[in-house]
Amino acid sequence: MHSGKSGSFSSLRGTDRKDQSVDKFVRKNHNVLLFTLIVITLILKIKLYQLVKYLL
Repeated sequence: MHSGKSGSFSSLRGTDRKDQSVDKFVRKNHNVLLFTLIVITLILKIKLYQLVKYLL
């Protein structure tokens, strides 16, 4: 039982390390991700607007 706990604990620490690297990556590229999201929504809005205008 104790060995199982220690094993799960070590694996938990491993995932923590992975999460930290992911957090670092997200923090570094946060502005880029946000910018792409805004651009995509803008393009979709423009396409939708053109479609509505065309239908009307």
